[in-house]
Amino acid sequence: MRTESKATNGDANTRQAPPSGQAVKAAPEKLSKRMTVEQAYQEILRNCLNQIQANRDVVANKKDIESLHQMRVGLRRLDSALDLFGDFFSLPKKIRQDLDWLGEQLGAARDWDVLRESTLPYIADAVGDTSRLSRIEAAAAEKSVERHNAVATAVTSAKYARLMQDFNYWLQSCGWRDALPEKTPRPLTARIPDLAHDLLSHAQRRLCKRGKRLPDATPKARHKVRIAAKKARYAAEFFESLLAKKAARRYIKTISGLQDELGRLNDMSVADHLLKDLTRQRADLLESTSFIRGYLAAYTESEAGNIQSLWKKFSQSRLPH
Repeated sequence: MRTESKATNGDANTRQAPPSGQAVKAAPEKLSKRMTVEQAYQEILRNCLNQIQANRDVVANKKDIESLHQMRVGLRRLDSALDLFGDFFSLPKKIRQDLDWLGEQLGAARDWDVLRESTLPYIADAVGDTSRLSRIEAAAAEKSVERHNAVATAVTSAKYARLMQDFNYWLQSCGWRDALPEKTPRPLTARIPDLAHDLLSHAQRRLCKRGKRLPDATPKARHKVRIAAKKARYAAEFFESLLAKKAARRYIKTISGLQDELGRLNDMSVADHLLKDLTRQRADLLESTSFIRGYLAAYTESEAGNIQSLWKKFSQSRLPH
């Protein structure tokens, strides 16, 4: 299941110019070994913010599912970067709250998109019978449109514009310096290669700790492993230009395989909750949703062996230097 003015749109310095109507993926991060920790932090956050803003116009026009997905990826990369450097830099509470608000808007729409565009078509193809799914597909399409409309309203709102302005000002002015503790874990003027390996090691240790019982994990525990895998992968991608090329690519490929499989299982869990909520609103869909939820449960159980294999492969991988 593979699934224009500053006042209006935020600082133009964070905008890319994508081809009209096309989704914009993350640009490769190219850090210099001469950069300080602070300079690298700024560059990584700017890269993430570029991806968010580059997809904003298409999302505002409710035209493209992939653009919304890439906007959300940019936000998740930003969240991961903020978490990765969390011991060194403090984000203002109001900006954190507004980023969470934006994440909720994008996430709610993306959940229905995945159900509509990936999960339901996969099930229909697997069972060879669309009669039980057609009404669910129609209901999911309605929900998807509803959520896309809500996102379009959000990203054209004054609240979104203020968020982009505030974040840009904080980023460009190094606003974190005002909140630095008297003793930071490591000087911000240190070279980023001196810190990168420690941050990668921390991300990997967190993933290994959460994944010890992965094959038998509950959906909630598996979700935590997925989040840790995502953050470890993003960390490796942020620092890829500082690492041995082949080793870095091999590590990212291995962890991406694990993350993708965990993502598919998370899609199953999210779909189950969406269908449960849908049934509360539409009792006439109970028979169809029950059939689909039963299939999702069986699929999840059948993937235990694959998860174990991917985890074993990851656990044997070496952290790139």
